[in-house]
Amino acid sequence: QRAVDLCASLQGEAHPNTACALTDLAAVQREQHKLSEAETNAGRAVASLRKGVGPTDVSTATALYNMAGLCKRQGRYDAAEAAYAEALRIFQEKLGNGQGETADTLYQMGCLYRKKGDYLRAGNFFGDAAESYTKTYGPTDKRVAESTRRQRAMVDKMVGGVTSHRHGKRSKPRSSAAALRARQLAAARSDRG
Repeated sequence: QRAVDLCASLQGEAHPNTACALTDLAAVQREQHKLSEAETNAGRAVASLRKGVGPTDVSTATALYNMAGLCKRQGRYDAAEAAYAEALRIFQEKLGNGQGETADTLYQMGCLYRKKGDYLRAGNFFGDAAESYTKTYGPTDKRVAESTRRQRAMVDKMVGGVTSHRHGKRSKPRSSAAALRARQLAAARSDRG
């Protein structure tokens, strides 16, 4: 806290050093499980960077990403979604899709939508993360495999067990693509019936 106060008094609230001190303080508070205080200081860091380096600077996006993680940990999913979305927009605009920051944000948005129960959006974000990780680190990177695994898990959650109309039994489809097709066919049948 003293470092924040010193930076703010000497260089001003909008100086990048003040934002850095706020980010460090938020990280310490996060480790101490003081999530509300950590989020407050992460928000101050975002505000400081918006004024100091600009609202579309990569540093601002990184601070937004950090704040979003704190919101998510507290179950404040709408606030997390807004912060992740803004960070993602900046990362994509400034860095493109083939960068770690972009890929990590896509992955975290997938995790967020999974927590919210929106498996379609989660799966889409995990798929986008896999593509971005592939561009960034290559197809054999473990983050590609993990994102792809999570994408498939979201498809499986959406489809679940598909009931066969012919036999009335629940069966687990053999693949995500087969499961999705089975769900589409079942929906088409119910629309006709």
